[in-house]
Amino acid sequence: MSCLSRFYIREPHSTNETNRVHNTCVRRDSTWSQKLTALTICVSGLLIVQLIVQPVPVQADIVYTYVGNLFNDIDDWTPPVGSYDTSMSVTGSFTMASALAPNLSNQGILPNTFSFSDGRNLLTHTTSLSSESFVVSTNSLGDIVEWFIFLETALAIDPIRSIFTTNNLSIFPDIVDQGGIAPHGGNADTGRVFNNPGVWSVHVIPEPGCSLLLMGMSAFLLSRRRVRV
Repeated sequence: MSCLSRFYIREPHSTNETNRVHNTCVRRDSTWSQKLTALTICVSGLLIVQLIVQPVPVQADIVYTYVGNLFNDIDDWTPPVGSYDTSMSVTGSFTMASALAPNLSNQGILPNTFSFSDGRNLLTHTTSLSSESFVVSTNSLGDIVEWFIFLETALAIDPIRSIFTTNNLSIFPDIVDQGGIAPHGGNADTGRVFNNPGVWSVHVIPEPGCSLLLMGMSAFLLSRRRVRV
């Protein structure tokens, strides 16, 4: 339907009248467009305020990430094939459904997921393991200050692979990060660093709900900007 037919019943009888009607429609179109733009900005602002004041209740995963220091003590045998070197270290992370509580002391935990590497091995929650130990202590803020983490593949697997990191002298006599590969009946390749523990960091991974809300709001803004009356 044309602008003329939307706003007027009769057709104009002259060129001057046609121009007058056209100019009137243009002005009305401009006015409606400005009103719609103002309304869009207002609604968008309210959505943003609501998101800040009343955030959508969503679950989140808490990821604890460890970065160890480089190995400086290497044992190398053949077999196994390959060797550790001083560019390698223990690194990894584990995921919890909620943050660790403050002031834990030698608390055994069961992560939802985990993944640790020593430069040659990658052991995760999907790996067939014979040993899986996570023991942590936290400070008043819930940060990890002491830990004992030991992962080792099933004994039936040849070679046996292990990753170990601890600074907890109440559980183990050394502060050490270590990776190892041990063929059945042979000597183990190891990479280690003593008395130089790494550092932990923590971050939150939000569930899709919050991200979807933000995406939907952005799409709303973009679609409104394209509207023409």
